[in-house]
This record gives sequence, C-alpha cells and structure tokens, in this order.
Amino acid sequence: MAQTLTTANTAAHHARVTGADHLHPDTLNTLLNHYAGAPARGATDNHHHTHDLARKARTLIRRFHRYHDMILRFVTDLSVPWTNNQAERDIRPVKIQQRTSGGTGEPAFSRTGAPSSLG
Repeated sequence: MAQTLTTANTAAHHARVTGADHLHPDTLNTLLNHYAGAPARGATDNHHHTHDLARKARTLIRRFHRYHDMILRFVTDLSVPWTNNQAERDIRPVKIQQRTSGGTGEPAFSRTGAPSSLG
C-alpha cells in the first residue's frame, strides 16, 4: 500500500507540475486498481489467522475500503495536497498560544474552570 500511495503522489505531483488539472485516465485507473489490490491481498493473507496482528490488519483493511475516497482525494482532485502538513503548520501557532496561556477558547474561565472575573 505504501508503494501504491507513493506512486500516486508522484503521478499527482507530476501532473500538477506540468499544469494538468487531472491525471490521465489510464494512470488513474492503474492507481485505483493497485489501491484496490493491496487490501484485497491483505485480506486474503490474513483471512484464516486469529492472532492480534491479523485482527489489526483486518481493521486497517476495512478502513482502507471505507475511506478510499478520502485517502485518494489527492489523486482525483489535484488541488488537494498529499498530506495535511501545511494545515497543521498553519494552526500550530494558535495551539501553542492556547497551551501556554492555558486558554481553551473560553476567555471567562481559568485553567480550573472557575470564572476568572465576575465583572
């Protein structure tokens, strides 16, 4: 699965760099087929196993199936980045400020939850 997603990222990046607004249909179909094949192989490999690792693998496989639209959004919509790292960097200063000031978004309360002012 990691190789499939890395290949998908490379294809999407190449398409963006060349000014394309979508992947070539053949490329997209190949990526989607590889994406579908990875969980199918994992399900086959772990079908008869009952140990904890196989159970966790089956859970992950179900998530890959359930959330495939979200996971592959960066391939079908080239305006979506592969990671959300930039979004996390954008909110980091706000979260650090909240943490250092003890703020929870409610200015009328202190860290203990007691009103900080009565006025």
